[in-house]
Amino acid sequence: MRFLTITFVLLTPSFAYAHHSFSAFDINTKIERTGVITRYDYRQPHILMAITVALEIGSDEVWEIESLVPRRWERSGYDKDFVKLGDTATIVGFPACNGSTVMMLSAIKGEKGELVVRDKINQRQ
Repeated sequence: MRFLTITFVLLTPSFAYAHHSFSAFDINTKIERTGVITRYDYRQPHILMAITVALEIGSDEVWEIESLVPRRWERSGYDKDFVKLGDTATIVGFPACNGSTVMMLSAIKGEKGELVVRDKINQRQ
């Protein structure tokens, strides 16, 4: 039993670190999309959003956005009411490596101003 407890304690930090890997995103490229917020989940472990972007060809494209923990927004002076469903926002972020319409948020400019979450993603500093 003691062996299992020690093994669990030693492996837990590596599992937590792996959860926060940004390997699914192209951290060398930033893109910008403006659209209407159609999903907004201000919760742990990450804030999740979706925006619907109107394309020039007349159709819409939905982008899923993953942000950091709510605490990171709060440390910057923003709370859950910074953006709301139905708001128009410009999202700057790192696109998914697989070409899907998913990105990791770097900055957001909502109707109340700009929130910069991070300029670049580093695995460890």
